[in-house]
Amino acid sequence: LRAGADSLRQALSSIDTLILNSYEATLLMSSLQQAAESDGKPAVSDHPKLPKIIASPLLLDVTSSLDIALFCSRVNAYGTKIVAVTNGAEGVYVSTQDCLYFYPSKPIKVVSTLGAGDAFGSGFVGHLARGGTVEQAIRYGIANSHAVIADCGAQTGLLSGDALAKAAQALDPSLLQTFDLSFSGHPRGND
Repeated sequence: LRAGADSLRQALSSIDTLILNSYEATLLMSSLQQAAESDGKPAVSDHPKLPKIIASPLLLDVTSSLDIALFCSRVNAYGTKIVAVTNGAEGVYVSTQDCLYFYPSKPIKVVSTLGAGDAFGSGFVGHLARGGTVEQAIRYGIANSHAVIADCGAQTGLLSGDALAKAAQALDPSLLQTFDLSFSGHPRGND
């Protein structure tokens, strides 16, 4: 990303699922913001009904002011089918062509964050590959990352099979917030 966010931007149409942490997303945001500014597009959503967690910039720095909703919408517009942005203790954002999901992190005793993003990605993509829905896959990814965070090491604590399914099912599905990417700002309800 540091060496070529523009190259990644050009590859987005060939990527089905893109998973980034908030820092990586900020680097890509910079490239997208530059492209948007040259096209005369706004850098921040102008929809007053969006909740603050969606309408605020992902990271407050001088390189990017794109909010998460606009960022995901722009990445999806390049052709990427699913975009996931993990944001540590805050939670995870996942977007499809028409919907933005947010699932907050639950308080957990952190032993190590090493491998947490990879654990989310493997749980998330693994469940999608087995035919699961995006909504279910989010919980699988979070369950897997929580197990890794609560243990020491990038692979220690990884869950699979029945243990992963049980941990994912234990997560409260009502915490999942869904928003229409047309930016109406109205939650669509939980699926």
